[in-house]
Amino acid sequence: MASSTGPQRFIFLGVFFFIEMTIIFLFGFCFKYPFSVTITATQNTPDTLADYNWFTNFFPYNQDIIVMTMIALAFFAAYISRNGKTAVTVSLATAAITIQVYILFRGFWKACFTGDWSKVDLDFSYVINAFYCLFAVMITWIANIGRIGPFQMLLAAIVEAFLFALNEYICFDQVLGFDLGGSSSVYTFGAVYGLAISLINTPANASRQAEEKVKFNDDLSTLFALLGALFLWVFWPSLNGGRVFGHINYGLAFGNQTHRAVINTLLALTGSCVTTYVFSAFATNKGGRFTIEDIIKATVSGGVMIAGSADLCVDPFGAILVGFLAGHDATLGYRFLYEPIRAIDPFGVTLLFLIPGFVGGFISSIFVQGITDAKLGFQVRQIFPKLRTINAQGGSQIAILGISIGISLVGGLIIGILLKPCRIYSPTESTLYAQDEDLFAQDNLDSDNKVTPAAQYLVTGPLTGQQRGGLQTGSRDPRLTN
Repeated sequence: MASSTGPQRFIFLGVFFFIEMTIIFLFGFCFKYPFSVTITATQNTPDTLADYNWFTNFFPYNQDIIVMTMIALAFFAAYISRNGKTAVTVSLATAAITIQVYILFRGFWKACFTGDWSKVDLDFSYVINAFYCLFAVMITWIANIGRIGPFQMLLAAIVEAFLFALNEYICFDQVLGFDLGGSSSVYTFGAVYGLAISLINTPANASRQAEEKVKFNDDLSTLFALLGALFLWVFWPSLNGGRVFGHINYGLAFGNQTHRAVINTLLALTGSCVTTYVFSAFATNKGGRFTIEDIIKATVSGGVMIAGSADLCVDPFGAILVGFLAGHDATLGYRFLYEPIRAIDPFGVTLLFLIPGFVGGFISSIFVQGITDAKLGFQVRQIFPKLRTINAQGGSQIAILGISIGISLVGGLIIGILLKPCRIYSPTESTLYAQDEDLFAQDNLDSDNKVTPAAQYLVTGPLTGQQRGGLQTGSRDPRLTN
């Protein structure tokens, strides 16, 4: 696999610039700000929510989601010491583009489904939902990090935002499903899309390279991943409780819904965390010691599994039970399922997002059966104005899971095939899972990637006479070798 040349890389930068100029033009042509951000009471709105300024109340949720998506997932993906800078910087660039194009595509699909092609009122619901789309895109990036380059990821993110917005409208406007936290529409969608791309673009030698490089063998990188997992654990209740569907379905996750979603998510996280520690110690063959992969990944799986039903009529014990199931599945899954899928999924996206998301989407069809006026505290139609009959709603929950998998799988396979020839900024065989050296200029290397004399002196001190005599001009100091 040949490395991309300088002119090829400038093509990437030119495409990046052209996309941004196009987005600026489309924003000017398609969007305007609304005159008011308050909600007027209707027959389906609880009286206490009249003239409710939802921006003031939901902006803190958005800040939590930003921290969770931009910091936690970036650190979470940065545990490979020679790929850490790539993980974080590509995450930032991808986030900026994803937010912009998602807002455009959401407005586009709104016009397609409603037939109203006038300028769209850009309110804060677009922004919050953009970060849910970004979360799915980041799952895709984690599934492919080290094996595709930033140019491929940029194109994959744009297509994913387009499909994500389409999937939202189909699932919530047409099928009338409920998925507040996103078990089906976010986690399963992002995992399937990312793994489909990985299946097409994973090199033949990726399994060997993953065995050598995708390990928690660097203390600093491991600490970053642990911090990322801690941020995810702390902020996941906001992610599952703060989603705004705007005109699509809920209106907002008001009052009882938000309250229930946050508490259920927290309880599920505690269940998965405790279960992970228990099964990690029992399942390992290392004298009862914990496995770092389990602590980093499986402890947060409860937030994924409960997401689709967090705001439904789930009792507290049920939330903890869901977390227990998620932690159990993720921890033992790494023992029995990881090796067969290591080549296309070295980071365990299948076990952290796909399986818990799939199970979470399925169990939402069970929990929806318990929606009653007595449990909600309001009449059902006040909170779920588009609720179908209970049995039909269970079918809708299964349907949105299948639709999310179908759209993401077909889209991921197609874009994966189209991305394969695009090798600009893509890793070579020598930089697989180690793209930092290829993407970033290093001050301690000359134009031929040889260590400069100044860098040798600063890192190792002056050479002895014997060492100096054994080195040719411009060669590497053996003391600097990995």
